[in-house]
Amino acid sequence: MVLMPYSAALTLAQRPTTTYATLLTCLVVFLLQATTGVTEHLLYYPRSWNPITMVTSSLAHADVFHLLSNMIFFMAFAPALELLIGDRLRYLGFMLLVAIAVGISYSISVAIGSNSDLPSLGFSGII
Repeated sequence: MVLMPYSAALTLAQRPTTTYATLLTCLVVFLLQATTGVTEHLLYYPRSWNPITMVTSSLAHADVFHLLSNMIFFMAFAPALELLIGDRLRYLGFMLLVAIAVGISYSISVAIGSNSDLPSLGFSGII
């Protein structure tokens, strides 16, 4: 069963422009993936401990359904979070910190004996 957010009792005082820019960035990265061979360079391999690919893998998606499902949930929750945090740089910093924390968590789980050593991609960790 797929759960989809369908409404929110929230009136935004201003447009969540940073959230929109993040959504657009994910769309542009997906278009680049579809038209070039860049996907392999964006993936995060947990044994690499590479902070750059921890972030780039968050922007990459496996297919259209993966992108759409991530962006639906992102748009359901991120505008409120952006307005709650207030400052655009702090909001972007928070997302960056979460992306790196997710990558480190995955690397730690692999280092302590997880059988999975697959590369990661997608915005699910940030959401």
